[in-house]
Amino acid sequence: GEVGGQGGWAMPRDRPLSDPIDYSNITGNPRHARSHTHPVHVEWPDDLPVVERPHPQPSEEALERARGLKEAVTARKWWYTFSTICAVVGIAFGIAEGELLWANGNVPNTRTTALKWAVLATSVMAAAGLSFQMNSRIKVGRYRGDALPENAGFITNLRRAGLVKELATDLVLLAIVPVPGIDPTVRVWDAGHSLEIPYTLDALLVTLMVLVRIRYVLYWLVILDPLTDATSSVYARSSCVDLDLRFVLATRCKQSLRFLLLLWLIAISVSAYCMLVAERPFSRVDAVLHPEDHQSDEESAIRMDRFHNCLWLGVITMTT
Repeated sequence: GEVGGQGGWAMPRDRPLSDPIDYSNITGNPRHARSHTHPVHVEWPDDLPVVERPHPQPSEEALERARGLKEAVTARKWWYTFSTICAVVGIAFGIAEGELLWANGNVPNTRTTALKWAVLATSVMAAAGLSFQMNSRIKVGRYRGDALPENAGFITNLRRAGLVKELATDLVLLAIVPVPGIDPTVRVWDAGHSLEIPYTLDALLVTLMVLVRIRYVLYWLVILDPLTDATSSVYARSSCVDLDLRFVLATRCKQSLRFLLLLWLIAISVSAYCMLVAERPFSRVDAVLHPEDHQSDEESAIRMDRFHNCLWLGVITMTT
């Protein structure tokens, strides 16, 4: 056929027809060798016009959606940071209330009551921040094309986005706080001493509060991680990878020793505090039954009513 023309074929400019291809090595047929291909010389004119096509510009609707998505992602991170700070401040208030109550002989006073109200206030603020964070997540899904209309209610969009269970779980966990005005004592039977060991309900609730609120710190680290930014999320969704808490933490622990040490420090501190709350009532009983042993230097080094002893015990237990 003709080169070019109405019904012909065209050869790309980077492969001139004067240098034909030897197909015999590919097909195994000697008739396809270079000698059976007639060379054709094509001269390209120097003044061949180059047509420049303009790059397609995004529409105003696409730009507005991109801006809205960026603002929604930023608002989500901001509100979750706010909720995490409130939750951690509530932990600090709860620990202070428990320590003050222990120092006062498990007798509540005005300062412990004020700290309880502070814990309750920070928990309410954290719950409000989580609600705003869920609203931002709904906006993120809407800008990404999910069926989450603006005229629908907040609860309706939560159901459509599958976030009702997550929000309900967060609210239930934030409700674990020492309640002002309620100060009962729980007694546990100690078979070794043949007597009952008293625990305050506030100490047990604060310990449980510390355990459940650590998850907010971990989720906060995941949300702020570059692995979960907008670009990474697009690649993850196209590859069917779920960037959940477990995946991000496992990835960062493999890549960053600093991150691994941070998680280890959090685990050691929480374990030491739980051990302190669980063991120090027994130390008080030992001090009453055996005062001479309780005041010795050897006994002081292993007393479990001191946080640094519990911390050291946790370190040597987890590293040996």
